[in-house]
Amino acid sequence: MIQKIAENIVIKQLECQNILEEDKDVYKYGYVLVLGAVVNIVLAFFVGIIFHEILFVLSFLLIFIPLRSFCGGWHASSSINCMVISNVIIFFVTLVYKNHWLGNNNSFLVILDVICMLLIVLCRTQDSKAKCMSLEEKDRCQRIVKFQLCVHFVMMMFMAYINYCPGVQLFLLIHIVQGLLLWCGKWKNEIEKRKVT
Repeated sequence: MIQKIAENIVIKQLECQNILEEDKDVYKYGYVLVLGAVVNIVLAFFVGIIFHEILFVLSFLLIFIPLRSFCGGWHASSSINCMVISNVIIFFVTLVYKNHWLGNNNSFLVILDVICMLLIVLCRTQDSKAKCMSLEEKDRCQRIVKFQLCVHFVMMMFMAYINYCPGVQLFLLIHIVQGLLLWCGKWKNEIEKRKVT
């Protein structure tokens, strides 16, 4: 469906001579990415509405998306799978947050989150089939990830200091999800390497 909408937008732009024929595939790809992201965000907000946790979902997305962009990790095989899996993750993370399943012991949550952040750093930024990176690009991404995690740590410690447990839980959930995606991506890459050899 998203592919068809993107294709129709490109056809309209070609008819209006807003783009060149040789650029149509690039524009279609860009529109597919943008439309997919918009649909994902809209669905995530529906999850927030269902749980009456729109602020949590918005905060989760605003912090998670930049981290995910530079960390990489496991990716779904198609855009529809990505959409479904992303929103299942948002659903379960919001469910955990809403029901306080992580508990309210800030000290324990901070220790657990520091462990998650260390695992993210140790796992490093990963290649995927869609995006192979040079060593330089990986190092740049890793520096950005470390900077983001430092900012997250400062914010989380402030929230723990003022005894705002929901904020600590937010960061912990973000880092658990990203850590799991990184380790699943690493595992998937190892399996693919073994298939080749």
